[in-house]
Amino acid sequence: FYLTQDMGLFPRNAPDRPLWALVSLFLSRLSFGGDSALPFNLFSAICGAVGVFVIYWVARNAIVLCFHDDREDPQKLLAARLAGAAAGGALGFCSAYWTTATRGHWSSFQVFMLLFAAWLFFKILKNGGTRGTLIFCFLYGLGVVEYPTFIVFAPLFVSGLLLSIWRRKQLTPRYCVAMVGCAFAGLLLYVPAAAAFYHSPGYELKEYGGFHEVIWFMWRDQWWLISRGLPQQGWLLVLILTAVPWLTGLAVAKRALGGEQDWSFRVLHVVITGVVIAVLLNAKIAPWSMLGTAKLLVFPYVLIASLFGYLVAYWFFAPGTWVESTAKRRKAATMGRVLAITAFLFVCWLPFRNFADGNGRHAGAVREFANDVIRSMGEKTWLITTGVWDPHLQIAADEQRKTVRLLDISRAHDEQYHVYLSRFFESPKLKSRLRIGLMPMLREWAVTDADFESKCAAEGHPDVWI
Repeated sequence: FYLTQDMGLFPRNAPDRPLWALVSLFLSRLSFGGDSALPFNLFSAICGAVGVFVIYWVARNAIVLCFHDDREDPQKLLAARLAGAAAGGALGFCSAYWTTATRGHWSSFQVFMLLFAAWLFFKILKNGGTRGTLIFCFLYGLGVVEYPTFIVFAPLFVSGLLLSIWRRKQLTPRYCVAMVGCAFAGLLLYVPAAAAFYHSPGYELKEYGGFHEVIWFMWRDQWWLISRGLPQQGWLLVLILTAVPWLTGLAVAKRALGGEQDWSFRVLHVVITGVVIAVLLNAKIAPWSMLGTAKLLVFPYVLIASLFGYLVAYWFFAPGTWVESTAKRRKAATMGRVLAITAFLFVCWLPFRNFADGNGRHAGAVREFANDVIRSMGEKTWLITTGVWDPHLQIAADEQRKTVRLLDISRAHDEQYHVYLSRFFESPKLKSRLRIGLMPMLREWAVTDADFESKCAAEGHPDVWI
């Protein structure tokens, strides 16, 4: 359904995701071999691939910053590279990310945006630079409008940025005002996003009260996505399995990679490793196994992938902290390499384990079915449906360059849908019947229009003709 809105085949019901809407406007004008959805799928795949590359650099830079000294040591740089590669592989082949990256979905684009912001953030922490800081603030403002997860991580990014600037002794009122101004400039994206939606078919369908109300609903919807984005049942388990281990790793990373020898750190990392592996393997308690595509949660897997990269770096060095003699440390270093190789074998196995989830070829049968239905309509312009295949039918009609109006009887009591349908009827009598309900209008239309049978076809529920 979301793809038909992105392609302009059905009115957008909200002005959210304005940058994705802008990209969709461009993609909807492309067509490869008559396949309208292919440009969206390709763009998602490109964003997904670039996102994997970016998380490599994010994890690599994060690990390097965790080392207390001698950050140019070859072994430490090797561990950082291994961490980045492991994070990229875990993200690219986890079920949730793989599913969205191989379909025309906005998640891979939004995740790429946040990962790019994280990469720029670590670059600023490492090298400083006023221009890079101001660009980061502007991009982060844009991200807040596009993707509510930016709001969730804002305290972490802001505190880290201010601490870095303070350490460089550049934290002045003028600098702070410049950063706030750049962030505010990015937040101004709310205005053109609301303006583009104002008086659109979706605006009239939702019956907004004015421009200011559009802005207010954008903020409300973002708050709802943050506060209600997790499932009502199982939300605590999702947090315990993803956010809590990630925050724990964030809190102990410097000490753990600095050679901490306390036994409790070893136990903690064994537990975290077990949780991460269980989530990546889609155990019954994992978010993907509990929710699937019904409530598609992608970003928790970004956290898990980055945490997996950190764990590879930790276990690469951990055996060396268990012994004191030089001879034993050589054996411990070998053991660390074995653990790292084991982690990579696990990552190499993931695509075979999760291939069924990422494979979208089975949708080809649905596409062929929708194409056959549209072709069988001939010159008819209305199709009465059960609502199950409507998005596929709309895309098929668009690919065949046919004007087909769908009449979904499963939404017989949806008043907003009735408002949308009334745009296609000139008869005041049919419009008044729509105010009563969809079925009364359909009966009136069948009785009063002599050309009803030549205009309408029905898909499913053939007893509707009776």
